[in-house]
This record gives sequence, structure tokens and C-alpha cells, in this order.
Amino acid sequence: MQMHLKKLLVGAGIVSSLLGIALGLYVLLADKSTNIRAVIIRGNHRISQDEILFVIKDVVQQEKWNKATIEEMLLMNPRIRDVQLEIKSGGKLVVDIQEKETLYLEQTAEGIREIGPEGEILQEEAEKSHMAAPESELPILYLTKAKDELTMAAALKRDIINLWQKTKKSYAFIWGRLSEFEIAPTDSGSPGLEIRCYPVSMQARIVLKSALDESLLRRLWAILYYMEKYHARSKVVVELYDQNAVLRELAAEAG
Repeated sequence: MQMHLKKLLVGAGIVSSLLGIALGLYVLLADKSTNIRAVIIRGNHRISQDEILFVIKDVVQQEKWNKATIEEMLLMNPRIRDVQLEIKSGGKLVVDIQEKETLYLEQTAEGIREIGPEGEILQEEAEKSHMAAPESELPILYLTKAKDELTMAAALKRDIINLWQKTKKSYAFIWGRLSEFEIAPTDSGSPGLEIRCYPVSMQARIVLKSALDESLLRRLWAILYYMEKYHARSKVVVELYDQNAVLRELAAEAG
């Protein structure tokens, strides 16, 4: 069974969230010739204030005050979509950050990779971040590494992401119960790939035996409800078809 890394990722940002990472006031310890006495950073959820402040201080120390250069340097961070700087009265520099949304999370050999809206990498090893977990509730994706199956894996991944984007609000109660999706060769060894999903709170694997669409998503909810009620502490494998489901309790098989 998979480790629930989504829970680990969420937990990694709790301490920083309590410290108020979305809004911070810092005294700017840079060149005294500038009129800036403090920096207010707003809109940063996954970028630390220290990262932003470091860029500002570095530019000021090397070039004095240069708004265009600071904005240009901040935009080199792949997570930042837009940034606006404005000096207010009292020497306060207000930095408004607009971050890119996380499209999905992907499990790699190195850790959890955070992927942006255009398929760009926002962060490697996201589980080690001390910032708040991404707002995305899309489960982490595991992909097959077999070269001859990469095209099919990419299509299945796209189907999962498209369905999540379409139903993430109406079926939030389902997506929130899923920790990971795995796209892998079939257990039977037959040609092709299969999608396996892993609930957050159970040691279970659900193998999807038909296309993942809204209809199957509703059936998945019924299976999750049944498992939470009757098999919450069991190791279970479920094969979910269009019209039925086959449930096997692994502990019983071992005996």
C-alpha cells in the first residue's frame, strides 16, 4: 500500500501557517540611502517571505533602488505569475505577489514534484517545504516509467486532471478522501496500464477497471463510503467496474 504523502505534505506547512505566512512586515536592512524603511509582503502562500526579501535586499545593495530590476528578478521564480511594487507613505514598500496555482502533484524518485498550470515545475521535493501546502486538493500522481507506455500514461494523467478541474467543487468530498493516483502496468501482466487510487484514511487500493469519468467517480464515492463504514481498518483491494465492484480483504487471504 502507498504511504499517504499528501497528508505529510499538508502537515509540513502547519507551523509556518500559524506564524502568518500570507502577510508579513519586515524592516529592510539594506543601503541607508534608500527611503524604504519596511517591506510589506502580501499574497505569498508557497513562497517564503525570506526568499522575497532576499531578492529585494540583493538588488538594493547592488543597484540602489530599482523597481524594474526587483520585479524582473522576482519573476524569475517559476512560482510567481505577477508582482507589483509600490512605495507607500512612511517608507513602506508593498510587494503584492500573485502565485501560480498548483495543477497537480507528481511523485518522483526524489520526492513530490509540484506542477504548474502550463506543465512547468514549480518546486521539486515539495514535501520538504516549510510553507503551507498547496491549495490544490488533487491527489498526488505516480506515473509508470516504462518508455513504451509513456504516451498512454500521459493521456490517463490528462484525463484525471481534466476530471478534477471539472468536478473539484461539486465532488470535493470525494477528491478530499483520495491521497494518490497511480498509473502503472496491470497486475495481471496483460498489455496496457491501469489507474489505482489510494484513500487517505485506509490501507486500501482501488483499481479502476473502466474509464474514469463522472459516472465512475460517483461509484467511487459509494465504494469509499462502504469501505469507511465496514473496512476502515482492513487491508483491502477493490476492482471497480462500470456495473459492479469486487472487494478482497488481504488479511483474510493471508490466513
